[in-house]
Amino acid sequence: MKLRSFFSKYSGRIIICVVLLLLWIFFIPGQEAYYLRNTVKHFERHILQPGLLGLCMLLFLIIAVLRIINVKPLKDALVGAFASLIVLIIVAFIFERLLLSGLLFINRLITTDRDIEKQYVVKFSDDSAGVKQMLIYDPVTDEYSGDEVLIRSIRLQGNPQKGPVAVLFDKGIFGIEHPHMIDVKQ
Repeated sequence: MKLRSFFSKYSGRIIICVVLLLLWIFFIPGQEAYYLRNTVKHFERHILQPGLLGLCMLLFLIIAVLRIINVKPLKDALVGAFASLIVLIIVAFIFERLLLSGLLFINRLITTDRDIEKQYVVKFSDDSAGVKQMLIYDPVTDEYSGDEVLIRSIRLQGNPQKGPVAVLFDKGIFGIEHPHMIDVKQ
């Protein structure tokens, strides 16, 4: 009987925890499989984190103003506002990966520009065991990439040969590019 009353009392919280756990296990890792690592890092550093920081500061200012208006001792109002800021930062930090995955998912659903062609150069090298490793050179950034998403995208176009190869990208609503043809299950 105690177990039944426990579940009836906390059923909403238990459901939220189970949903969040399932999102963390299945949804979050799956979204980054559609994007190049550098693209995700750039979006996270230059758009998501400053946006979260700005949102936290805006909410802090709103909470601070409301507390100053409603709570008479200024010291008590500011202590409450700073406590709220700390909670906001902790919540933003905890849910940053979930928010990033959600934004990447939405970006993939709503495409603004299709078939953006980027040129790469495929090279092969033999490792110590004699296995050929595919190296992808990006002439724009002058770097070699071992990004699995890019390699998968090139392999889906057929048997990759040494030399130049074009990869088609789509640009989503947030301006994040992802390869046009991709099979995540490979």
